Amino acid sequence: MRWGLVSVAAWLMVMACGDVAEPPSSTPTHQSGSRLKRRVLQGDGGVELHEEWVDTALDGLECRFRETSPGQVHCLPGSGAFLKYLDPTCTEPVVEESRCFPQRYLVRRKPSDDPCDQEQEAYVAQEPLMHDGDLYVSGPNGCEVDGPTCDGCRLYHAAPVPLDTFVHAPLQLEERGGRLQAETFETEDGARGIFALKDTSAERRCLPFPINEQQVCLPEPPGFFREGGEHFADAACTAPVVPVSSCTEEPPLFAIGYSVQENICDPVTFSLHAVGERVGPIFGQLEGSCQQTATHIEGYLVGQPLPSANLMSLAQGTRGDGALRTVVSLDPNGHPVRQIRLELDGVQCNAFTFSDPAIGHRCIPSATEASRTLFADPACGGEPIVAPSACEPRYVIVEDATNEACNIDGGTVFEVGERYEGDVYRGYIDVDGDPQCVPATPAHDTYRLGAEVDPATFPVLREVVR
Repeated sequence: MRWGLVSVAAWLMVMACGDVAEPPSSTPTHQSGSRLKRRVLQGDGGVELHEEWVDTALDGLECRFRETSPGQVHCLPGSGAFLKYLDPTCTEPVVEESRCFPQRYLVRRKPSDDPCDQEQEAYVAQEPLMHDGDLYVSGPNGCEVDGPTCDGCRLYHAAPVPLDTFVHAPLQLEERGGRLQAETFETEDGARGIFALKDTSAERRCLPFPINEQQVCLPEPPGFFREGGEHFADAACTAPVVPVSSCTEEPPLFAIGYSVQENICDPVTFSLHAVGERVGPIFGQLEGSCQQTATHIEGYLVGQPLPSANLMSLAQGTRGDGALRTVVSLDPNGHPVRQIRLELDGVQCNAFTFSDPAIGHRCIPSATEASRTLFADPACGGEPIVAPSACEPRYVIVEDATNEACNIDGGTVFEVGERYEGDVYRGYIDVDGDPQCVPATPAHDTYRLGAEVDPATFPVLREVVR
């Protein structure tokens, strides 16, 4: 089973340049071309959620746009394949293809002595091969043993290919009203989309983000720190900082403190602060004492509180004319600039995939997944217990015991039962193949399973490439 929601992590935020244009009167968030097609989830009532792009010229390669150089984006594959080597000098490359997410192409960061170098290189899988020995990987310490081929994976000879093998396009700026601009791309085959948003007042890209029940466009890079302190500028752990990688050149515009709640249902609160000077090394509480953390982490001092009005607000709207709707962020002119989530009767619903073609994809509200590994008895053979990672869950999808590692064959849908307050035990198979049952302390509240629910009772979502 896999999630059908678009992750905000797909919004890559770096500066870009280009002429500023006015958007068409009804600009779509995404639009397919003759080669690059959209994979979408469609529901009744005109509901649609963009999942990813499909490159029809590269055997249906699933890809997402990433910036490969300033102002230039390519639609690159994800992480379904890995580059490894047959020899201990790392000169004979092979593609190790995951059986769960097979793909012929891979893109990775080019090996470099500079940890901040983000240059990319691409490979394609060619003839298959059999190899019984160890594989090797090129890492920061040179060529290292990685072990045998992963269980169920396939090996292919690898050949380098240029990045322009993949669909690419320059970025352009569109005015979207007020302080908002959109960085858009249009490929040679006519595919079009919004890559990022930009706050003209901050002169930076910005990321839609909920802060204190308000949707704002947060200037990049974001500067989060935990209220009460997690990273500090001094060996006494008294001066909080916003941690950043040593490769980060541009300081965050704001330091954003967030509260840590013991109860997952308690809302996270945010506070806005000025950003002070850059400092390093960084210290943190480790094993009960204040100690220096990793050398590649630096930080900025947290300054005085600021009013949240400094952040640009984004309105929200919905698309669809039924109980199932798509929630979107809107520009000041009322045009969508980003899809956020699906809702059923005003409650967030997540897309789950079931192996039964009669069920297919379903949008289940207030639902989460759980494995069949927690039990109420010390033999791990009686009543199963679930610890869903959601606030006030209504449904839980429990993986079938016969599910394979790819976890796409669905599970059983249950109502979440009453709260369970007793002892919890976790069952697992150890390295020798023997079953074990040990006391467990789940990170979330535990519940009994309620009644089984037919997944066909939930709204259907059709996966379409068009």
